[in-house]
Amino acid sequence: MVIQIFGTAKNFDVKKAERWFSERRIPFQSIDLKEKGMSAGELDSVLVCLEKSAGSRTAALE
Repeated sequence: MVIQIFGTAKNFDVKKAERWFSERRIPFQSIDLKEKGMSAGELDSVLVCLEKSAGSRTAALE
């Protein structure tokens, strides 16, 4: 399983996450949302994870 980091290349939190994974030699993939948007499948997988933590899809979207 490869971790995906969605954000922009210049975002401080994205850089911090990339550094954290690199230091621990954990494989990850960065996806720059300014260059390439999320596919429908990627967006759906994010919503599923948010739905699990929020309890419902409506609550996750709020």
